[in-house]
Amino acid sequence: MSDHVELGAPSSRAPESAFELAELFARVEQSLARVVNSARWSVLTWAVPRVASERLLNAESEGEALLWAAPGEGEMCALGAAFTLTASGNDRFQAIQQRAREVWPLLDASAADRNAPEPCFFGGFAFQAGRAASALWQDFGDARFVLPRLSYLKTQQGAWLRLIAPNAELSSPERRAALNDQLRRASYALFAPNGASQVSSARVVARDERSPESWATLLADIQA
Repeated sequence: MSDHVELGAPSSRAPESAFELAELFARVEQSLARVVNSARWSVLTWAVPRVASERLLNAESEGEALLWAAPGEGEMCALGAAFTLTASGNDRFQAIQQRAREVWPLLDASAADRNAPEPCFFGGFAFQAGRAASALWQDFGDARFVLPRLSYLKTQQGAWLRLIAPNAELSSPERRAALNDQLRRASYALFAPNGASQVSSARVVARDERSPESWATLLADIQA
């Protein structure tokens, strides 16, 4: 990826007390309009206030979503996927690594805040290849990693809203307008005082519980 430069974001830390949604909307529209058509993907970031990361989930009632909050690593909440990598079999680790390496040259981060965290994939591997057969894990498979499309990032250095999208989409007036609408919904959910109350229904989360005997059998099969 190219080096990060700051565009339309005077500071990587935006105090919530001095924050106005109209100012963010103007920065977003300006950044989207500057993207030129090419075969690459743009990584766009906007400095925003620090709020509860999970507020972003209120922007969409369905679709793929992700919340990552590892101790000492900051937080990230995301909607949608710019890239999804899958692999199966015993070589799933090497396959995912190789496919991720093929993605990085496609990303143009020249319009991203230099202080924002670098994009990264989120996902995981099955302990044993070919065993992700339950309904809860079928879509995940042996290995699945996602590079988020729209995300809210928060570290000790600041907070950012980030979009990763193909330039062909950003250069289309109709598709750019749809993206702008999505970013506005995300901004309202994150930063408007009543943003969370605008969502009528909560997301449905699948739950799968196993008996202690079933877990013991699974562990024995993995160790075999």
